[in-house]
Amino acid sequence: MRKKTVSTSAKTSTKYFTVPEKYEVQSDCPNCGKSAKEIQKALNEGKSNPEKDKKILDRLKGQGLFDGEIKTKF
Repeated sequence: MRKKTVSTSAKTSTKYFTVPEKYEVQSDCPNCGKSAKEIQKALNEGKSNPEKDKKILDRLKGQGLFDGEIKTKF
């Protein structure tokens, strides 16, 4: 997220707010051959690879770093 400022002429204060970053794909990918529309769609939707996520979780569980449940002190 990047920060953006706005100031008004009626008031002397400056307000700060964050704006989500936008990506604009201008051309097709020469490496994988995907079209610019496919790449733009993936960036907008935030695609994830469920198989890769499962492998990562399995590896963390195997190392004892991730239990998979939230524990409280009470």
